[in-house]
Amino acid sequence: MINVFDFGKRAARHKRRAARQKALQERRRIDQELDVVFNDMRAEIRTLQSEVTWKPFEAKTKRLHMVRSVSALTSLWVVRPFKAPSQRSLMAGQPFQPVDLKPAAEYSEPA
Repeated sequence: MINVFDFGKRAARHKRRAARQKALQERRRIDQELDVVFNDMRAEIRTLQSEVTWKPFEAKTKRLHMVRSVSALTSLWVVRPFKAPSQRSLMAGQPFQPVDLKPAAEYSEPA
């Protein structure tokens, strides 16, 4: 006797498999595009890092952070000195407080 309930199962299985393959191809395509973008950004960072040299701050509480701005995707990177946050302010979720900005000549090494 023929199993009446079996007819739709094979077609459904093939449909699911095709959908899975299509999703996988789409994911791979997006990954490749992102790789291109991120490689460009990494190259941009490398050129910036080679151009800029920093003199470390005297005070222990101050650190230099390379801060990625919102415009990072347009390959504009903002480098700004920040005060290292205290543990209490981190737990309170307060943002970093910028240090008084000095001209770039004071931070760069003499050539």
